[in-house]
Amino acid sequence: MGKILNLLGKFLATILSIPFIPLATASIILFSLSLVLFTPATYKYVLDSQKIYEKLPAIVADQFETQRNYIPKDVSEEGESGAPPFLKSIDQAGWELIITDLLPPDVLKAQLEEMLDQLGFAINFGNPNVKLSLAKIKEHILSGAGTQAYLDFARSQPPCTQEQLATWGENITALPTCRPPEEILTQFAPAIQEELVSVIAPLGNEVDLSQSMGENIKIATAVRWGTTAAPLLPALLLVLTAFAGARTIRGRYLWSGILLLIPGLAGIAGAFFILPNAHWAWETYGASQIPSYYSLLLVNTGLDLGFALLGVAAVAIGVAFGLVTFLGSFLIVKAISSNR
Repeated sequence: MGKILNLLGKFLATILSIPFIPLATASIILFSLSLVLFTPATYKYVLDSQKIYEKLPAIVADQFETQRNYIPKDVSEEGESGAPPFLKSIDQAGWELIITDLLPPDVLKAQLEEMLDQLGFAINFGNPNVKLSLAKIKEHILSGAGTQAYLDFARSQPPCTQEQLATWGENITALPTCRPPEEILTQFAPAIQEELVSVIAPLGNEVDLSQSMGENIKIATAVRWGTTAAPLLPALLLVLTAFAGARTIRGRYLWSGILLLIPGLAGIAGAFFILPNAHWAWETYGASQIPSYYSLLLVNTGLDLGFALLGVAAVAIGVAFGLVTFLGSFLIVKAISSNR
């Protein structure tokens, strides 16, 4: 009778071990991704490592330049399309200067990292009340950066005609469409600053994103904790398999160790191929699908960010499978040593 029960137990353990390996592999990947993708520090590291805050003005300016020169296939070169002329007159260097005036790296970094922290807290703790503070940007713009950006915008325009010069500055709230002499710009600088203060100062210091992002945050929270709890099912299967397959502690150690070692070693090997496979997939299928109205700098920067994030995920997945391999090896060694 004991032999029959032992055979039935081993048969049941074999049946349970079949779904365990794919379930364990998938759950470890999901768990690793949840730790990486729902942690603000991941995105802060990726953005810093790629120097996005310093590069952003050049990226945006290059995209504006690409858009300015882009002519859709169904529009002739003589056709009027796209941005108004006073925006098209600004070259790439002009846009880069204006964007740097408004969003220098330190201000942009502080603003974006604060938003990442807010979103991370909201998702991890299920709080859909997300409010983005604009105080740092307002303070920067009102401290003279807004006026400087306005003046640089004016300097990027074609020279004013006599008729335009006669009315220049009458409506400072509108963007300038021509460039007056430098002395006129200097003369109007205080009035521009005063107008900016009157327009921007009354604006709120924060933006409530709860209405637009509340439901998405709830979904992200459910995904976050669902993927975090994913290893519980294969862990239960592992315990059941070990107890069904063996009646001794040594046998249970051996069953558990072997079952952990298989996905662990396979996962470590797979983690090494994540980035090479991603590069191959991009070059084979993705590169040819990018529309020509996206600048090369924008596309390459997006790729660098994506591959950097994928690299962090690959490391996390490799480490997780490494820990599983270590645990499996430890249990096998424990089983062998207990037999001596």
